[in-house]
Amino acid sequence: LRNSLTIASLAAAVAMTVGVAVMVYSFRQTVSDWINQTLIADLFIGPAANEIVGPTSFVPPAAIDYLEKNPAIEEVDTYRAVELPFRDQTIALAVVRGSNRRNLRFLRGRNDEIIHRFYNEQCVLVSESFARRFHLAEGETLRLPSPEGVESFSIAGVFYDYTSDQGIVFLSEKNFLKFWHHDRVHSLGLYLKTGADPEMVAEAFRDRFSKSGEFSIYSNRFLRSRIFGIFEQTFAVTYVLRTIAVV
Repeated sequence: LRNSLTIASLAAAVAMTVGVAVMVYSFRQTVSDWINQTLIADLFIGPAANEIVGPTSFVPPAAIDYLEKNPAIEEVDTYRAVELPFRDQTIALAVVRGSNRRNLRFLRGRNDEIIHRFYNEQCVLVSESFARRFHLAEGETLRLPSPEGVESFSIAGVFYDYTSDQGIVFLSEKNFLKFWHHDRVHSLGLYLKTGADPEMVAEAFRDRFSKSGEFSIYSNRFLRSRIFGIFEQTFAVTYVLRTIAVV
């Protein structure tokens, strides 16, 4: 009887240890895949104040113009965060400018076709969590309030996203300018030309626009390590659970 209890306890501990290890590995692999698809720019620049009080400060037009004319930079993506009322709630709208480099994972459909529609038609992209929250699907219409009135946007695609459990809506800068008439942005993503040094580009920008630390400047490598650092901290308790199980 005592041997059977010991064996049962050992089996339960081993099962728990294996189960927790598989769960953490699965989560980490999912986050890694998501990062590889969405975190693709070489440098990310935004006002430092936004990290403290949220997206309230904008990138000066002079800084954007300087970066767009920098011979080491091939392309500049822009991002603006907007909150809008929707169905008696507040939703997050991400206004983006860029090319087809965005490699979002969609529940259905071809990535290149959906992204092409997004940048050339009156439509939006919504995250999976947003679609579940409001019971929406690809092909349906999203009605958003703008200074021009309530505008209708077709949902071109539903993508996987892990930044917010409340979900997010992507709108192209072209459509945002058409109805909201604002061109200010909260942050930038820079794609460098082959052979360009991210550190040199960052240092040149810092010398001109951020001598007192007005801007946060992150490389792709730094952001990746920061995200995985947060991941490890979040799941640190699972290592304690595994230790308890073995003991």
